[in-house]
Amino acid sequence: MISKVNMFVTALVLVSSVFASDQRINALGGNAGFWPEDDQNVYMFPATMHNFNIAQIQDVSGSSKATFLFGEGTKYGFMMEDSSSAASDALVNFAYGSGSWGLLLGLDMDSQEAGETKTSESTISASFGMATGFGEVGLHFKTMSTDDGSADTDDASGMHLGFDLRRDQALWEFSHMLFSFDMNSSDYAEESQKSKSDMTMKLDFFRHWTLAESSDLLFSLGFVYASSSEETIGDPNTKTDNSQIWLPNFTFAVETNLLEWATVRAGVNNTHVLSNSTKTTEGSTTTEGSDNGTSIHTLMFGLGLKYGGFNLDIDLAPAFFTDPVNFITGNNIADDLATKATITYAW
Repeated sequence: MISKVNMFVTALVLVSSVFASDQRINALGGNAGFWPEDDQNVYMFPATMHNFNIAQIQDVSGSSKATFLFGEGTKYGFMMEDSSSAASDALVNFAYGSGSWGLLLGLDMDSQEAGETKTSESTISASFGMATGFGEVGLHFKTMSTDDGSADTDDASGMHLGFDLRRDQALWEFSHMLFSFDMNSSDYAEESQKSKSDMTMKLDFFRHWTLAESSDLLFSLGFVYASSSEETIGDPNTKTDNSQIWLPNFTFAVETNLLEWATVRAGVNNTHVLSNSTKTTEGSTTTEGSDNGTSIHTLMFGLGLKYGGFNLDIDLAPAFFTDPVNFITGNNIADDLATKATITYAW
């Protein structure tokens, strides 16, 4: 972990952050769609890959992921993950784009054999994006299936569908609209066979304000609707349905250049749970409940450091602001300056 002041000073000399990485987005509210210039948009809107040539290592202090994206006109990309990730042994984890469209493709096929028992699993994922006259579009699909080698048991499977849309949309004081839809379904191969499905729909309006030449202010306002259903086979069978409406759903974030080589970031998420209802059916008995009117509030900080073409983005402990002398003098033995970091080289 990144905790001592000498590591902090070394980072100032060696690496930096201009505009990229998962750590930057996490510190600014967690939604890359609000920051179109950031490379994390590739995963929401694959056509944006044409805006970047990068070599990036995410979360260098933990479970790392590397991304290499390059090319002019025609774009190519490769994504690699370490052994702690299920995607690390994927046969294909590739990006390709040409003209106004981009494609992310993942394929993983595994099989094992122990005696007469043969097991296998496969995962296929694809994301397609295109810039259209109506806006930027991203379509996402993923399916997973397994075979446990036994005809007497059920096999686990799952599927994901997603859709993202971002467009210019003048409304009140806002300049853009961001819409996202995600749907998942899963079947679990367990003794108590379970199936689960969920759906989430988000609509946000957002705008950026430039404060002087060194600061960028983001404000977004929207709502979220989410529903889920989970069924367990037993004696008796149990089914739980839940639906939620979050309104209003705020994101507020500021990014400001502290020095030529350092950028400070802060983000706030605030959600009001307007409606949260649950219905549980166990055999012939049905129980309903609700928990409305609560709020969810999160606060994030981050730091970007710049040196030449290298970038470093880290999450920043809130204690740095309340007791900065403790960190600057190297006495932060009990407190980490940061826990995650991402290194990026862009050209």
